[in-house]
Amino acid sequence: MFDWDDLRFFVSAARAGSLTAAARALGVDTATVGRRISRLESALKATLLVRSPGGLQLTSAGARLWESALDAEAAMLRAERSGEEDLVGGSVRISASEGFGATILAPALPAFCAQHPTLRIELAANPGFLSPSRREVDMAVTLSATTSARLVAEPLTDYQLALYASQDYLDRAPPPEDIAGLRRHALVGYVDDLIYAPELRYLEEIGADLRPRIASSSSGRSARSSRRAEG
Repeated sequence: MFDWDDLRFFVSAARAGSLTAAARALGVDTATVGRRISRLESALKATLLVRSPGGLQLTSAGARLWESALDAEAAMLRAERSGEEDLVGGSVRISASEGFGATILAPALPAFCAQHPTLRIELAANPGFLSPSRREVDMAVTLSATTSARLVAEPLTDYQLALYASQDYLDRAPPPEDIAGLRRHALVGYVDDLIYAPELRYLEEIGADLRPRIASSSSGRSARSSRRAEG
């Protein structure tokens, strides 16, 4: 039988990707983290974490333990809060896309926090999403529903993707009337290998040969079109 407290050190190291970062989060020294994980590995007779150029990585045994360890961590957190008053408070970290986070969530947070003065919000608004399953965040606003049975998903809203242009541009280059007309414009879109959600590959749904002339990893700007230079 292993010491359940050792799971806390394993989870922190797996989440942080290094013993040093885990030690900093737990308020102990690096040697203590390493020792507690080694003791857990000895008790389970399995290697749980290995070093790699990108940091600590879970082995197959570690990946199996990881899911159970997260459940145990969540249960302990619920137990710790069982005696607390039923108030909206504490720290909540939210992951959202750059565009949604900056345009929709951020402007709404001051008023929301004013209504709940004991609540602290951490907004991680960047390309891609952090994972609630890995306890990187408490909540994530994503484009597609989760497949994890451990998470609760609620539909927020429907959305549409479209092409946009300024009025000044449209005065110089009339909008296309069909898909063939799009080929006369230089589209601005996403960097293909940096697209973090398949729902953003909208150009492929319109025309298989459509490619952005200018590509960005940012979802904070709507796709625009500019007239293709003639030459």
